[in-house]
Amino acid sequence: MNDGSVVVLILIALAVSNVLPAVLVLASGRVRGQELALWFFAALFGSWLGFIAFMTVTTLDREKRSDLAKHAQLRQSRNLRVLDVSDHSAR
Repeated sequence: MNDGSVVVLILIALAVSNVLPAVLVLASGRVRGQELALWFFAALFGSWLGFIAFMTVTTLDREKRSDLAKHAQLRQSRNLRVLDVSDHSAR
């Protein structure tokens, strides 16, 4: 290998390593629509820092949504129990 091909390989590696975070955002499936576009550009222009922010924020959002869903299920189950008790007492 000559010096020119080494430089080309290094430039290709740098280009791939800078575009990879944006591709990972597109492939993740954690967000959709306009939010996906915003995270894509954040990862494209912010490279790995943008990708780390994406992973952190979307993980926190997913945990928050999971907690909200658990609370909603708990509230629903409490309401069902109350309704079940009143239904049995009415019979």
